[in-house]
Amino acid sequence: MRTLNTSLTLVAAALVTLSQGAVSGPDRGAQNAFWDSGNGSVIRNGFGECYRTREWQPGDTVPGCGVRQEPADMAAMEPKPVTEPPEVVEHILKVSEQEKAFFEFDESTLTPAARQELDDLVARIGRYDELRSVQVSAYADRIGTRDYNQALSQRRGEAIKGYLAKRGIDPRRIEVTAHGESDPVVQCENTGSDTRLIACLAPNRRAQVTARMRETEIEVIPAPAG
Repeated sequence: MRTLNTSLTLVAAALVTLSQGAVSGPDRGAQNAFWDSGNGSVIRNGFGECYRTREWQPGDTVPGCGVRQEPADMAAMEPKPVTEPPEVVEHILKVSEQEKAFFEFDESTLTPAARQELDDLVARIGRYDELRSVQVSAYADRIGTRDYNQALSQRRGEAIKGYLAKRGIDPRRIEVTAHGESDPVVQCENTGSDTRLIACLAPNRRAQVTARMRETEIEVIPAPAG
């Protein structure tokens, strides 16, 4: 009797253990029936509900899952890339012809070299997102009175503004500054003749054009894994 009672006690303990395992663990197939986080833990929403996979079948259960939902689009649950606020970068494009004259003597008509320089500038401007401003600084040589050369440099600056406007640049963004005969590039003293003096002073009949551009750069930072 003592041996029989001992055997019955062991059998009863084994049955209790098996019963507890059935309560705490998932039913048949439940391991693949619900989405998990990779470490064996079932993914649950704020209501304690679990997300079924396509392998879910009636009868698959996980304790404490609450109401089971239809298969969810798990791609929508993936971490999204973080987009940084756009950064505005300013670029400065310059045209400064020092060796060749932008204008002939006592003229406000652009030379072919000057038109080519401005065409190149317009092409470069088109590569950026936004044109902020264009600053035109026009000059004259020292032959003539200061007042005359001041007015001549103003006409030259307006000629550049008109040319850029014809090439599609908004004239409202173009500002002209006339400098007259100030800030000469060359002095040309004792040239010996008027013809040589005019030729020597050609670099002073110049213009400087500066375009300020804005470009938006957006940096996308990948979302952390996991």
